[in-house]
Amino acid sequence: MRKRIIDLIKRGNKITGQYFDLYYKKADEKTLKIGFQVSRRCGNSVVRNKVKRRIRLFIRKHLKSGDFFIKIKVNLKKLTDEDIEREWNEIKKRIFL
Repeated sequence: MRKRIIDLIKRGNKITGQYFDLYYKKADEKTLKIGFQVSRRCGNSVVRNKVKRRIRLFIRKHLKSGDFFIKIKVNLKKLTDEDIEREWNEIKKRIFL
C-alpha cells in the first residue's frame, strides 16, 4: 500500500481544498482504494477515525473506482458534516472537469 500511495502522490492529480488535499488517479480496474494521512494534532484517535469514516462515506457514495489519498489539514473537532459535504462537492466538480 505504501508504494501505491507514493506513486499516487508523485504521478496522480492533486486538488487542494480548504480542509484537505486530495491526490487521485483513475484506476484501470473497478476497485476503489482510499488512504488517509491525519496528524495527531487534529484530535485524538476517536475524532480522527470518525472523520475518516465520514469522508470515506462521501467518496464511496459518489465514486465507484480509482485511487485516492487524502491529507487532512484542519482541527477535526470543528469540522461538521455540512463542511465535509460542501468541500467534497467543490472537489468533485474539479475532478470531473
